[in-house]
Amino acid sequence: MNKVTLESIQRKIIGATYTVLPDGRTTVCQLTLENGFTVNGVSACVDRANFDKAKGEHHAHEDAVDKIWQLEGYLLAERMYQKLFETKRPLESRMGMMKPTTNMDFGDAIAALKAGLKVARAGWNGKGMWLNLQVPDAHSKMTLPYIYMFTADKHQVPWLASQTDVLSSDWSVVP
Repeated sequence: MNKVTLESIQRKIIGATYTVLPDGRTTVCQLTLENGFTVNGVSACVDRANFDKAKGEHHAHEDAVDKIWQLEGYLLAERMYQKLFETKRPLESRMGMMKPTTNMDFGDAIAALKAGLKVARAGWNGKGMWLNLQVPDAHSKMTLPYIYMFTADKHQVPWLASQTDVLSSDWSVVP
């Protein structure tokens, strides 16, 4: 699966502890994940008189889950990136000594896009042009991934491959 979901995060959580700090207005939630790693979330109210234990625990839990979401997103991106270089590449690349990112074919370019990288062709006329894959998230109005181009005049526009693009082997990953 190429996305992190709330359900996948919740499946990894095996325990939660809550602590109200001595200030009487700050709640800390410590979530324990299935691998033993712990993530802390915090919530606080401004006035001690407004403190509500249930709300404090709820908001601290949400804060901890948001942090897990970031960690899981990074982990997924790293897995996708590593997978890109595990196949069709020399042993040095699989060992992490060298990451080939030039003279790729269209399939490699698509794999790079799926791994969260930007790609471009040497044969394009404009300088500074590149492609990126936009993958919708829970907050997006789009429902399916799509490729867009960053043009030489610094606009982002939808992109479709030409036959030349598909058959070329001058693709490269760009920073």
